[in-house]
Amino acid sequence: MKTPSTEELRQKYRELSTEELFSLFQQGNLTDEAQTVARKELASRGIPAAELNVTPLEETAETYKGNAKAPLSVQIIARLFILLGILSVLDMARWYLHAPGMGLYINLGIIGFFVGPGLLKGVPAWRKVAMIAIVLGLIASVVATVVTIALPFYADAPINATYSIVSAILGGSLGFLFFWAYRVLRKPEIMTFFSVVDVAGKSKEEAAGVDRK
Repeated sequence: MKTPSTEELRQKYRELSTEELFSLFQQGNLTDEAQTVARKELASRGIPAAELNVTPLEETAETYKGNAKAPLSVQIIARLFILLGILSVLDMARWYLHAPGMGLYINLGIIGFFVGPGLLKGVPAWRKVAMIAIVLGLIASVVATVVTIALPFYADAPINATYSIVSAILGGSLGFLFFWAYRVLRKPEIMTFFSVVDVAGKSKEEAAGVDRK
């Protein structure tokens, strides 16, 4: 089998997302040349040098074969999603109590009941779902904040200034919270947590003779 050249490796790694390349880099089965190319590519994308001097993922995963504990920041985000799920259920209950016969109503926020535990368990798929939800929430909060600020200038009827100010502050605060959560889930050390828990889970299943396919 032909060994890829440095340029071929560089081109291949440039086509990968930062998350995919970082995960590949951590697996510990790259050749020295491939590891060097991957390290340089990750460094060019802003990954701190300290994160690129890592223990191979399989070795790191050995410490997670028990019950892995999520980092504090991930725990906070997970519990916020669970809170979202609770609030969504209460909202649905209010709808059915006060508007009987008005049809089916499902608050999509109930997904928080699945995302929260998934994040606490380090499931990579739920991290991706969480990031999609966070991005949508960030967009919605920014739009709502802009509309709230602009509304007094375009509304036909007078709008209470205090209401507008409070709404804008709440919208901005939510936007900041979404942005913070997105940044947390994109951090290399957080990506490492989800990667090593996934590897540890695969190792446990392989030891038990479980086929994941």
